[in-house]
Amino acid sequence: MAVKFENATSFTFGDTVGLMGDYENGKMVGRDGTVIDDPTTFGNDWQVLDTEPKLFQVVDRAPQYPEKCMPPTIGASDHLRRRLQATVSKEEAEEACAGYQGQAEFNMCVFDVMAAGDLELAQAGVF
Repeated sequence: MAVKFENATSFTFGDTVGLMGDYENGKMVGRDGTVIDDPTTFGNDWQVLDTEPKLFQVVDRAPQYPEKCMPPTIGASDHLRRRLQATVSKEEAEEACAGYQGQAEFNMCVFDVMAAGDLELAQAGVF
């Protein structure tokens, strides 16, 4: 995942650190200011604590602090990589998204299914 800030400057983001790293040098800086080299350790350091508000999820999903996040196994990441590299034709996507009533929702569904290469994404709901 990447985030791009247009017109970002040291004046506006120079002292920014967090899950995206240090703005000035890109280093992964932990909550306590130490530089962390391992991405898994870095991610666990920035895991939302049980004392912090949750911004995006109403229902808790595992893992929740103090349980640590675990990176996917090699087999699981290979499966994900293969799935993301899969291609879905427009016809297949349209068939998978046929249940959507509105044209805009149908078009968004078709686009997302083709982009992800995953026919099951059509069952995810409104986009």
